[in-house]
Amino acid sequence: MRIRYLFAVILLFALFYSCKEKDKAVLESKVILEFQAQPKISSIRGISVIDTNTLWLSGSKSTVLKSMDGGKSWDSLKVPSLELLDFRDIEAFSDKEAIIISAGFPSRVYKTKDGGTSWLLVHENNDSSAFMNSIYFKSENEGLIFGDKLGERHLILKTIDAGESWFRLADSVLPMPLAVEHGYAASGSCITNNSNGEYVIGLGGEVSRVYVENQKYWEAFNTTLNGGMNTSGIYSIASGDLVLMAVGGDYLKADSSYYPTISFDGGKSWEQTKAKVNGYRSVVDYSKNKNAWIAAGINGLDYSFNNGESWTFLKTEEINTLQFDAQGYYAWAAGSKGKIWKIKWTD
Repeated sequence: MRIRYLFAVILLFALFYSCKEKDKAVLESKVILEFQAQPKISSIRGISVIDTNTLWLSGSKSTVLKSMDGGKSWDSLKVPSLELLDFRDIEAFSDKEAIIISAGFPSRVYKTKDGGTSWLLVHENNDSSAFMNSIYFKSENEGLIFGDKLGERHLILKTIDAGESWFRLADSVLPMPLAVEHGYAASGSCITNNSNGEYVIGLGGEVSRVYVENQKYWEAFNTTLNGGMNTSGIYSIASGDLVLMAVGGDYLKADSSYYPTISFDGGKSWEQTKAKVNGYRSVVDYSKNKNAWIAAGINGLDYSFNNGESWTFLKTEEINTLQFDAQGYYAWAAGSKGKIWKIKWTD
């Protein structure tokens, strides 16, 4: 019995020591940005990180970039369009396959299967009011494109064949938009999915709401993020471990601090994080490796290891978009002048 008791004490001590060391490591972890390249002077908004080597970016002036060496060098890919399109988002599946969407008129979706050598036009909308904000895939074959109101409802396109074809969701399955309500294409990240696999879309305008998929129908839920302005609301939403986090604010007030909004039930109810971030944030993403969030914008970034109970601010150059690799070891970020950074943890 004494041996068992002694073993139990040693085990508890070891677990306690391990937890303390882990907590210490988390507290000592810091974010650093390593400048990598500026391959093209354009505003980068879309990002898709396949792994620590394969990265895709998209942006203004028909910009599509690909790196095969973790961001050290970049190939500028040509898209078959006579117009200079604004590719606000990109979704890649490998070093060969990717899909890009242009935000304004003409509203187009292109797909490549050969690494960007050639592109196929898989969808086009010539309505001058069509505006696509974000593309997101929750599986290899099924994905969504979310756009602003077109007609009586928001434009939501769906694919079930890996982006080869797209169809619009019927008005009857979608919530009625508010008088002033739209998505934002600042980072191509206003769509995610919750732990149940349901799509969740963040919006802004007079009220900051989310649309949550519920089988064949969608429901709208209010969040705690400030609305009331045409330029305010949710700009980005991401999934953590059983948690959703949404950030935004008003890009015209880059230095105004505010509370991000967080959901623990898949997007049906929302509450403020306990601490504020230090400015408008166009993007948020989650690191599985560190159980940490990074939210970034015009004046820098904030990171949190405790679901927003506290945030650490780091002043940086303007960041439009960022994304972690699947394991959360590294992230890549890009801004309005085409600069690209690699984000690392100091430990």
